Amino acid sequence: MIVGGSISCIIYSKDFNMDTGEILGYTSMILALTSIFFGIRSYRNNKLGGKISYFQGVKVGLTISAIAGVIYSIYSIIFYKFLFPDFMEKYMQFYTDKIRNSGASQEVIAKQLADLQTNLALYNNLLFQVLIMFVTVFAVGLVITLISASILKRKELKTN
Repeated sequence: MIVGGSISCIIYSKDFNMDTGEILGYTSMILALTSIFFGIRSYRNNKLGGKISYFQGVKVGLTISAIAGVIYSIYSIIFYKFLFPDFMEKYMQFYTDKIRNSGASQEVIAKQLADLQTNLALYNNLLFQVLIMFVTVFAVGLVITLISASILKRKELKTN
């Protein structure tokens, strides 16, 4: 996820495009969080003798998700404070231009711009950004965990 975030940072510094950055960000997050599947499988095979219940798998996956969320939250502090300190200004300008060029009615545009300004205080709050990063990573990790735990559960060893 950090590699994807760093690549996004490079992209943003050349041509700020939130659409591309979001696609890259979520793709790298999903790819990185596939490690949950391998973590559950490794725990099952190496620590539990090849057997794991669904709930044991969920516990392992959520632990991995929480650790990934904390690490990415720390990275987001570094990103917003040091790597790309003008991110919020560029973010706001990108979405302001996108709203203005949307072709919507003037009333809709005015409301969307007002909503964007209202949310600016939240977006500029580093604690809020950290929380959003953690929740986003954890939520994607939760989905991958639930799928992985159901695929990998084994009550007894299969014998040939």
